[in-house]
Amino acid sequence: MKQAKRNSITYIVIVLIMLFININIQAYDSNTSNNSSNLSNYIIIKLASGISISTIASKYQLNILSTIANNSFLASVSNTTDIKTLILSISKESGVIVVENNSPVTTPLISLRQPVNFPGGDPTFGFSSVSYQYQSLASLLQLDGIHTLSRGQGVKVAVIDTGVDFQHPDLVGHISSDGYDFVDNDNLPNDEPGGPSYGHGTFIAGLIALISPDTQILPLRVIKPNGYGNAFEVASAIRYAVDHGAKVINLSLGADQQTQVIKDQLDYARNKNCIVIAAAGNTNSTVENVFPASSGNVVAVSAIDSNYLKADFSNYGGNVYFSSFGVNLTSTFPNGGYAQWSGTSFAAPIVTAELALVLAAKVPGIDPMSALKDSAMKIDTLQPNYAGKLGCGVINPLSALKYATKNN
Repeated sequence: MKQAKRNSITYIVIVLIMLFININIQAYDSNTSNNSSNLSNYIIIKLASGISISTIASKYQLNILSTIANNSFLASVSNTTDIKTLILSISKESGVIVVENNSPVTTPLISLRQPVNFPGGDPTFGFSSVSYQYQSLASLLQLDGIHTLSRGQGVKVAVIDTGVDFQHPDLVGHISSDGYDFVDNDNLPNDEPGGPSYGHGTFIAGLIALISPDTQILPLRVIKPNGYGNAFEVASAIRYAVDHGAKVINLSLGADQQTQVIKDQLDYARNKNCIVIAAAGNTNSTVENVFPASSGNVVAVSAIDSNYLKADFSNYGGNVYFSSFGVNLTSTFPNGGYAQWSGTSFAAPIVTAELALVLAAKVPGIDPMSALKDSAMKIDTLQPNYAGKLGCGVINPLSALKYATKNN
């Protein structure tokens, strides 16, 4: 009897411990990945080589949650801590390079500066695989001609976004098996329902699969359905993408301030010859207000309509590298669906796919970015007010492939 009672007590204690652990893990997941207000108690510390985080963590009572390359650390602090004072104090420690907030990052559908509301800014439904395959974008890009020259074979591109529906019939066979979910910390980066950005990553993946059908898409989830993520998870995903063989990274997301942790990983990508494509944003303002699109380490993309005019919502500016179609595009949506959507989020993956096509052609002595740049269609004369603010012009994949072959 006594033994049975002791066993019952032991079982109850174990259950309580497991519940406590589970509650704490869930609280961390929610707070680090939800929205800007829930990130206030998290900081990122970058240390010089050879410096240990343990001394700093002990001195300032930090809980170290994660690391990138063992020199950038995500830490949680007490709710009662004055973050500004703490950051200033830690920044004065020997060997500390940067201390910063774990800033929010959003899809361009959600703006940290102002509400984003424009025609086509929400997905509309009632479309099919046929309307996806044979939409006007296919003729604008001349996909039939493109696919006789390249189908993107042997190239892996990363989509760092809301995840992907990898069971979608038009995506099966296009999705790499080594994706990761940085929100839930598992190997299932599904595009999950529950907010205005649901389907965002799946839509992007569908555009890449349509244009560059033999390219492998690496899905990396950093954004929740509500449209919010954070800088540390985005930086972690960039590092992961590069280390897992991605040659192109699509970032249809942004923040209203630069963060060192993301900049460092953009530098890492460049040093590893991985090209990062970024959406310019949807607030009809200068791209210089959006990071990482304003960074010199990415290829920023604005959106145009089918008349080659700047989309009403699209950002613009000197940091824009290319323009691409981004109005009323049709692509894949979770649960086997299809939708029509507009935004610079969807102009960017067209450039991502074009780059994959040129990389797959493997033309010796040709710089892929030069092929894209020199083949782009100039549009400055169509809208003189935006001359020099929509990049090198509108991307032209067929001309880029012909250019690469001609100049071999």
